[in-house]
Amino acid sequence: MKKRIILVAAILCMASLFVTACGGDDGNNPVDGDIDGDVEEEFPACHQDANVGEVIEFVTGLFGSEGIAMDGQGGFYISTDNTVSHVDAGGNVTKTADLPKGLGMAFDAKGDLMICDSGPTFDKETRDGAMHLMTADGSVTEVVPEGTIANPNFVTRTPWGTWLVSDDMLPEIYEISDGSDVTLWCDQVPSPNGMVFSKDGKTLYVASTFEDFSPLYKIVIDNQAAGEVSVLANMDENGLSDGVAMDRDGNVYVAVNGEGKIVKVSPSGDIQTVVEDLLMPASIAFGQGEGLDPCSIYVTSLIGDAVYRIPLGVSGMPLFK
Repeated sequence: MKKRIILVAAILCMASLFVTACGGDDGNNPVDGDIDGDVEEEFPACHQDANVGEVIEFVTGLFGSEGIAMDGQGGFYISTDNTVSHVDAGGNVTKTADLPKGLGMAFDAKGDLMICDSGPTFDKETRDGAMHLMTADGSVTEVVPEGTIANPNFVTRTPWGTWLVSDDMLPEIYEISDGSDVTLWCDQVPSPNGMVFSKDGKTLYVASTFEDFSPLYKIVIDNQAAGEVSVLANMDENGLSDGVAMDRDGNVYVAVNGEGKIVKVSPSGDIQTVVEDLLMPASIAFGQGEGLDPCSIYVTSLIGDAVYRIPLGVSGMPLFK
């Protein structure tokens, strides 16, 4: 009986090809997935409590904030000059760790938080930076000793399960394995800072802070190594590009802190200003988890005391962990 039902269904489906595709009704209501059979990705709904481009002070009292990392549970971590703090979905702040100079941060799949520490001296000659790992219980361990990387600024997780760390005072991006082995991964991007991978993991976008016109660079990934390096887009003359984030459509958002604005760079290199008149925006991240807007970027400020929320009307691309 079961074989007969399957056979009848197959015959009906073949016959329906003369009028519509199997699984559809009239061709205007496609089934899940695209023409190649890939399942369409579902993205969370945007919050509707604010207008696109509106600048909201989500947190106040965190002067000179820099790094930001979403925990995926409806909260995020913020680094200031010498502390790391947790912020919940209600904007409440809890200090979690002391660091000499905390900057960029990123999570791995285990929930461990890798933290850049540029050290007390911020110049090219003095190698006093370090990398720290904060586990879920709040304990902090130095995993890359002081001096290995001169000025660690931004860190991101790779698609193949390691870390990339940029040094914005030197043309250096380092790779750190989970065993804490450190190797120079790329030396072709001047003053690299914020970094984000494309959805397919085949391209890394890197903001250049102190290079003329603060370009957004594009690095093609070649078997987990840095391949061809090119400029995707140039910012303003005194731009000072800093943190970056990517939306679900592959657009890269750049905090241009010298100009006090956030810009959107399309995959083809077109630039559009999203918001202006911010107090030196530093790092940016799309909301993740209950209570945070998945279609807003949360923005730290180098010289202000607020962490901003800015609705964009499109959700962010999940980061590799």
